[in-house]
Amino acid sequence: MGIWAITRHTLAQCLRMRIAVAFILMLAGALLAMPLLLKGDGTLAGKIQTLLSYGSSFTSLLLSLVTIFVSVAVVSSDVRNKQIFITATKPLARWQYVFGRWLGVVLLNVILLGLAGLSVYLLAVHYRSGQALNAADRQKVETELFASRRAVRPALPPVQDEVAQSLQRLHTEGLYEQALGNIMFQTNIDREQAHQYLVDTIRRQAMDRFQTADPGRTLSWRFSRIEPKGQGSSGPAKVANKVKYLYRLTADPELIGQLLPNGPVRVDGTEGRITRLEWNFFDLEFPQDQPLPPKIANLTAGDRVQIGIDPTVQITYRANASGDVPDNVLHSLWLVINPTTGIVYREYRSDTVRQKATLTVPARLVDQNGELEVRYVNMPHPQTGAGVSVTIALDNIGVTYRVGGFDGNFVRAWFLMLLHVSFLAAVGVAAGTFLSFSVGCLVSFSLLPFAMMSEWLAGAIRTMQYDRPQAGAITFVSKALLGVIGSILPDFSKASAGKFLVEATNVSWTMLAETVFFTLLLRTGIVLGVAFLIFHRRELARVQV
Repeated sequence: MGIWAITRHTLAQCLRMRIAVAFILMLAGALLAMPLLLKGDGTLAGKIQTLLSYGSSFTSLLLSLVTIFVSVAVVSSDVRNKQIFITATKPLARWQYVFGRWLGVVLLNVILLGLAGLSVYLLAVHYRSGQALNAADRQKVETELFASRRAVRPALPPVQDEVAQSLQRLHTEGLYEQALGNIMFQTNIDREQAHQYLVDTIRRQAMDRFQTADPGRTLSWRFSRIEPKGQGSSGPAKVANKVKYLYRLTADPELIGQLLPNGPVRVDGTEGRITRLEWNFFDLEFPQDQPLPPKIANLTAGDRVQIGIDPTVQITYRANASGDVPDNVLHSLWLVINPTTGIVYREYRSDTVRQKATLTVPARLVDQNGELEVRYVNMPHPQTGAGVSVTIALDNIGVTYRVGGFDGNFVRAWFLMLLHVSFLAAVGVAAGTFLSFSVGCLVSFSLLPFAMMSEWLAGAIRTMQYDRPQAGAITFVSKALLGVIGSILPDFSKASAGKFLVEATNVSWTMLAETVFFTLLLRTGIVLGVAFLIFHRRELARVQV
């Protein structure tokens, strides 16, 4: 009897467990009912996003639960039912038994994840071929969902310089000691903590100036290391009508979905600009200050042409307002500038407050050094002339560009889920080596919320630190405890498969390799090592507690 024999026996045992069968049926039922329940926001993109989000989240949750139950059960039940005595008489080391049990549970997860992932993938591909609400909906499906994109954050503003200058000014004017005294009196903290609180306050005020624009004012960002390569595409189109320099072309909706409003398109090598974009046709205008090539000028209705779509980059952002906004809509002018050539792309926008928005621009605006400059002008309401202050936090704006396809990214995101449940399987097996089934499950389940909400907990601690400086000791202890937990448990929230797929964020091979090392090899290896040590030293005849 070897490791593989234990693995096969574990897989068969898991499939016979009632609790495992119940969870499997729940997962299958949820996947089958998903097409009937998903509606999203009424758009095709919203429907696919809902599928990817709920499909991956529900699969991850159910698999985490079933993994803990079966991994604890396969070991603790052997000891409780004294079946371990039969195994112990075989020429099999105890570490091989523990490793085989863990491997069997992992193999079960591979099968279940494969079936669930295939179901979600086929549903997503099926929905993709459906009817989009409009051209913008189709564009979002093709460029923001069925893609793999990399996000770039803006360069940090010179906040530290402003902090240093403000502190120097307080010292020069003799107000530094008075400011510290007021903070210490109001919050009951010591001098060092008061200094840090003062620095944090100045830093927040400086950040607000870089992130908030009054009516008529401008926000600016600089982006670096953008590499929009190999993103162009082409396809056939048909001339439906033409009036001098204005042409109406029809094409496949999936190809039209890759176009951008007011964006450039090449027709048989001649570049024009889109003036109207619908889901099944678009109007294209050629420059009137130069004669058209004979091949383009002689086109008539019914002629077929080849269109080329230039690479694009997308600016995603979320804007907040400080006051009442008419119709809950913010009006703005966006200027996207190539820092080297000075080429400027302008677009007036009307975006819903606190809703994610996307601005798609030609990739030629990125200079040869991979840099891009973006400016936001806060415009007043076009009818009333009223305006409000608008805030776009640095965390709420970024540049994304395509680096790959949906299929490969889907597989890599689903593999992240397998790494997470593999760690949970190791925790469950380790708990089963010295605890009863009920206690082992309780201990394992108590760790799950910390792994799934570690990012939220870290944000809550930061908020407590800013809003309640008098709770310095509580904040310190919370940070220390979260640091210890974070070093032991992997952060499931940062590597959520659903988040990557819904936002079409690229799961890079570097990130995947880091997760394999830290989650599978390091953390899982340590947990299994502890399980080997406990099980090796354990007296199997003793009663469990």
